[in-house]
Amino acid sequence: MLFRSNDYYYCALQGYTGSNLSNCHQAQESVYGVTEGNSTLKPVTAKVWDLGIILTPVERLSITFDYIHWAIQNEVESADPNRLLETEAACRLGQLDITSPTCVTALADVTRDSSGQIVSILTPKQNAANENLGVFTTAANYELPIGSLGKLEFGGAFTLTKFHTFQQFAGDPYIDYLNNPFYSTEFKTKSNLSVTWELDPVSVTAYVERYGRSPNYISTTQANGYSLDGAGTVAPWTLANLSVSYKPIKTLEVTLAVNNVFNRMPPTDNSYLGIETQPYNEFNYNIYGRMMYLSAVYKPKFN
Repeated sequence: MLFRSNDYYYCALQGYTGSNLSNCHQAQESVYGVTEGNSTLKPVTAKVWDLGIILTPVERLSITFDYIHWAIQNEVESADPNRLLETEAACRLGQLDITSPTCVTALADVTRDSSGQIVSILTPKQNAANENLGVFTTAANYELPIGSLGKLEFGGAFTLTKFHTFQQFAGDPYIDYLNNPFYSTEFKTKSNLSVTWELDPVSVTAYVERYGRSPNYISTTQANGYSLDGAGTVAPWTLANLSVSYKPIKTLEVTLAVNNVFNRMPPTDNSYLGIETQPYNEFNYNIYGRMMYLSAVYKPKFN
C-alpha cells in the first residue's frame, strides 16, 4: 500500500525542517509500505488501582477525590508510518541514541536505496514494553432547593494527568509523554462545570468543558520538541453545551440539546505547514461547530 508522508531525514539534510518543511520536494511524497501481523506478540498485561475518598462537609454537598494508576506491559500497537519516518530521521540525525532498541528497529523498518531515497517502510504489529499513567480527578456536586421554583444542581470536575511515561522496547529510555511533544500531544488538564434547573416536568442544563493547552505543530516535528524555534503551545479550548428536557408523561422524556452553543472553532495553530489541510491538530480537536439534537426516550413501566 502507499502512504503519504514526509522524508524527514532527506529534507533535514537539505535544510528543511519545522516551518519550512513544505519547501522540501520530498515532503508529502508517496511511500510504499508493508504491514504484517506478528506471531510472536505477547499478551497484554496491566495492573490498575484506584485510591479515593468522598467528603460531605454540608448537607447536599459531595466532594470526591480519586487517584488512578495504570501500569501496562506488552501493549499491542501498529507502527504509525509517519511516526516511523520521524523516528528514523531523529536517529540518523543524532537526536536519539542510534544504538537504542527503538532506533535499531526504526532503521531496519525503513529501507533506502544507495542514493538515500526511501524504497519501502515496514509497519508491523508490535509489543510496547511499558506504559505508566497516573491521573488525579476531583469532582463536586451540590443541590440547592429553591422552593416553588424547583431546585438547582451544580456540578464540576477537574482532571490532572500527573505523569504518563512510555517505553517502546526493553532497554529504551522512558519517554515523558506530558513534556515531550515529539511523542504525544495529549492534554494535561481537563475540566467541566454544569448547572441544572429542574422544575418537574422541565429541566434545563448548561454545561461548559475546558481542554488545557497542547503542543503546537512545530514542537512535534523533532525529538528536541519545545527547544525548537517557534515551538510552544496553543491556547486552551472551551466549549459550552445547553439542553432542555420535558416529560409530558412519566415514561417519556423529550430533549433538545445544542452542543458548542457559541460555535467555537479549535485554537488556531499558525505553525502548521501550508501543505496541511487544517491549522489545528485533528487528533485533539474537531470542527463540528454548533450541533443540535432532538431526542425522545420512552421507558415503559411493567407491572
